[in-house]
Amino acid sequence: MFIKNTERDYVLEVSYELDEEDIRYLEANPIEEGDDWYKSKYKFIKDKIRNFLETNQPQFCPFCRTKLEIHGSNYYNHIEHLVSKSNKIKFMFKGNNLVLSCPCCNSKKNQSDTLVDSSTEFYPLNSGGFNIVHPYFDKFSDYIFYDEADGFKAVDGNNKGSNTIGAYSLNRIKLREKLEKDILNKSNTSSTAQDVLNLINTMDKEEQDKLIASIKDKIL
Repeated sequence: MFIKNTERDYVLEVSYELDEEDIRYLEANPIEEGDDWYKSKYKFIKDKIRNFLETNQPQFCPFCRTKLEIHGSNYYNHIEHLVSKSNKIKFMFKGNNLVLSCPCCNSKKNQSDTLVDSSTEFYPLNSGGFNIVHPYFDKFSDYIFYDEADGFKAVDGNNKGSNTIGAYSLNRIKLREKLEKDILNKSNTSSTAQDVLNLINTMDKEEQDKLIASIKDKIL
């Protein structure tokens, strides 16, 4: 996977801004906890955010940089909160806290603390406030590169790159590629049962289904 200086190597330049309708609605229906995100009463705002991101974000996951499936796919993308909505509910609908990501990257980070100062009540204005690569502030290839042999690695071992690789379990991608290759090349026996278990343990059901579909497509 070649990333540097390609369409996969982007910094997001525009974020969703709440309009007057959104602001009035949120004032009348204040957020009380992180799980409020899933309540149907906020769906119309989430739909506007999703439509904005589908139009303005390059169609690659901002973390694993694999291509996103857009508009009606079985592997529909998630709206990822860079700062967890459970940790900071006031940032739940903040535009530059929101990106489209693949389902697995979103589920892997979960509630990881991405802020340098976890006690802050103000959203940081630049890269220095975050301990992961921030898609609105950071160019991916400045912090992370993809090695054909070893998968994702931090440039010069930097902490922000390492934290991002760990938080999103990015090297599940390398393990999946290896397993696919070994299954297709039946003479290659380097994938063991433990490889398979390791892979499955890093994937949610959507990614498991995607792996199976990919293999079937190549061997049938």
